[in-house]
Amino acid sequence: MASQRSLNVLFVRSGDEGALPSSFRIGSRPERGSEIPFGLLRLASAVKFGSVHRVSVHDARQPSATKLRSAATILRPDVAIVWLHPALLAGGLEAARAVRHSGCPLVLGAGPLVDIWPEGARKIPELDGLLRSDDAAALLAALSVIASSGSAQSLASALSAATPPSQKDCPQADTDADPPLDCTLDRKLVDYATYTASPEGWPSQQRPPPSRLVGLGSKSDKGRFAASRVMMADLYGQPLPPEEVLADMNICTLLGIPWQDLRPSSGSSTPERLWWTELFAALTARSRLNRVVPSRLRIQLSPAIARALPLTELRSLTVVRLDLGDVRCSVPEEVDEALGAVRAGRRAGLESSLTAVLGAADGSLTEDERGLRALSRSAAQVDVQLQVTGFTEDPAAWSLWLEAPKPDFTPPGVDPLRRRLLGRGVSERPAPP
Repeated sequence: MASQRSLNVLFVRSGDEGALPSSFRIGSRPERGSEIPFGLLRLASAVKFGSVHRVSVHDARQPSATKLRSAATILRPDVAIVWLHPALLAGGLEAARAVRHSGCPLVLGAGPLVDIWPEGARKIPELDGLLRSDDAAALLAALSVIASSGSAQSLASALSAATPPSQKDCPQADTDADPPLDCTLDRKLVDYATYTASPEGWPSQQRPPPSRLVGLGSKSDKGRFAASRVMMADLYGQPLPPEEVLADMNICTLLGIPWQDLRPSSGSSTPERLWWTELFAALTARSRLNRVVPSRLRIQLSPAIARALPLTELRSLTVVRLDLGDVRCSVPEEVDEALGAVRAGRRAGLESSLTAVLGAADGSLTEDERGLRALSRSAAQVDVQLQVTGFTEDPAAWSLWLEAPKPDFTPPGVDPLRRRLLGRGVSERPAPP
């Protein structure tokens, strides 16, 4: 076998120009502006810790980010991995073209679009191959082929050799010679950016430092109001042991990140009640050792688990908000369970938030309207989204959009009456505190 060389690998989170309305739910929900997709960072961390290749991450949605084409020209990547989301397709295509025009010889697509609509992603001419967002082993195998100047057929075979999603052990770059891949997420890749505002849905900021009041210094608060997701699942979506999650929270604290968001990644398994009980016990033990406790915590858990936990004890662990996740408006049982969890949280002094989902399968418009009305009247901060069924209805319309995505595109199958209901729900939603 030819000797391998060290590659420059660029991971790209595209801009959000031409994005579809955020109220459309197509696959997983796109991350907010200051939050880099965990799937992209998992792949980047896998390459950093499991190979000799050099890793760079470019977030085009940061206001201070260098233009992608200029950054790629300077970095001169051998391989670029562009994160593609259906709702942000226009930005993803522009990112793929930018790295291609900068001279990058190989551009791979990854992300939710590839996961849920690989047939459509294969039609994008700017991409040389596709990579499932949870398949770090396939990426390492593909980079090994490229580094050793392997054939195009070998590269295609490496990318198509999917790792079984049920596998819980970390993959290996080469099972015969290389050590097991470190599944650790590189926290510096998550939080390398500067922060200028509190995250959406959190309580309002405290008073800025005196230097900011008199107009001195930059707009960055250097982490004083920084927020970060805490990794709760491994590469295959299985919940991490509570002690590993606590270790990640400790790293956030050491980095000066006071706002910590415990929210499962899209596609990962939801932790059970016992998992949360063990995590809270570990947090309690840490506080008794006089260790530094994070100043703000937001946790996402199902309404059923929220009602089964001792919510009054969470205040002592600096939990300030419960996020109840998705609640299907057309399912009365889910609505009632969520309303009960909101009331229980309020009695415990905890704020609540949830996402009201319209257009769930087999749900009627009347049920959607009734459920949305009940949730909107609750004490929770309610976000409203309309579920898009998928890409099987009117394939011709989806194909045209894939070639020229526009922000005014209405996904096929969207009920006009539900869209009107969505508009009413969004307009009546109270502003975040």
